[in-house]
Amino acid sequence: MIGDTNMKKRLFALLGVLLVLTVALTGCTVFSGSAAGRLSITKAASWTITASSVNGHESRKVNMSADNLAALKVVSTNNEGTVSLVITEGDNTRTVDISGQYSGNIDTSGFTAGKINLRLNYEKVKDANIIITW
Repeated sequence: MIGDTNMKKRLFALLGVLLVLTVALTGCTVFSGSAAGRLSITKAASWTITASSVNGHESRKVNMSADNLAALKVVSTNNEGTVSLVITEGDNTRTVDISGQYSGNIDTSGFTAGKINLRLNYEKVKDANIIITW
């Protein structure tokens, strides 16, 4: 009986480690705030977000090549509130207001290939549709 309990503990610990590794390797999205009708889909070279209302922020780390950085583009619409994209690499940070209707490439001069953090800040946003590609 005691050996069975220890085996279960080891199995749960192993599952926990696998879960943490999976999250770290897939570049999952981290959300903080309140939202209604929110859907966030991440793929190899894109991040798509829709929400009927959202307030707060969400982020994800992306491993980008120099070509990915040059191709970073946002197409965004929302009816109310403000949305900003914050790009961070080490001490280098750039904030772009993508509120209302926005479509264009993002200036990534000064950033280098590697792990880039993309963060979306939402302030009382309604009817958000955001597509970020790289």
